[in-house]
Amino acid sequence: GYKLDLPAARLELAKRRDAMGEKLYGETMAMQGVPEETVVRKLAENGAVNRWIAEQVEPSIALDETDAKAYFKEHRKEFVLPTARQLWHILVAKRPNLPKNRQRLLRQNAVDMRQRIAEGMSFQRVATSGSDCPSAMNDGNLGLVSEDRLNKELRAAARKLRTGEVSGIIESPAGYHLLMAGAVAPGRKLDFGEVKGQIMAQLQGESAAQAMDRIKQRAHEAAHARVHIAAPKK
Repeated sequence: GYKLDLPAARLELAKRRDAMGEKLYGETMAMQGVPEETVVRKLAENGAVNRWIAEQVEPSIALDETDAKAYFKEHRKEFVLPTARQLWHILVAKRPNLPKNRQRLLRQNAVDMRQRIAEGMSFQRVATSGSDCPSAMNDGNLGLVSEDRLNKELRAAARKLRTGEVSGIIESPAGYHLLMAGAVAPGRKLDFGEVKGQIMAQLQGESAAQAMDRIKQRAHEAAHARVHIAAPKK
């Protein structure tokens, strides 16, 4: 009983095209390998499904803060912020297609940047001008980083750094790195208020999936079908 709203789907696709730009949009559509009208229909189908869920499934879900508090109490150990550290990062990325003699120059580039920092140039300035890491757009600032987000090479180096100290050259499969360490933010347990929204969203999703399973089961039980298999010809 839900009709496809094709005009709304075309408008949605037009908004995506404007946000992406004509070039990226064209490349993305080429990768899809389907006509634009097929994408429009798929968007309309998704819209119809979402309307059905909102009108038929979500009203059958009854959740309140009591459910979220019970989940929080049962899974208390999961809601913890790990110890994190302020880090700044410089990367000289490896380029596998370069000849070996040029590959050696990449490490030397990292050595030269480390030397400029030792001579008094700020880590941030060197990162902005020479780092291949996306963090170069933010002066090399990675923000507060927990150890589990670092690869093993950087993790080992970060543990040893004192506040304000700059690492030596760290090699990883990605390239050559420099780290500068800032203050440590100790880990702590999160309060219910900080994770209430996250828990409610998770429980809502689980309840919606269960409600959809019940709807499908009722539809299956109500369906009557006969399968006729023709006898093989002799």
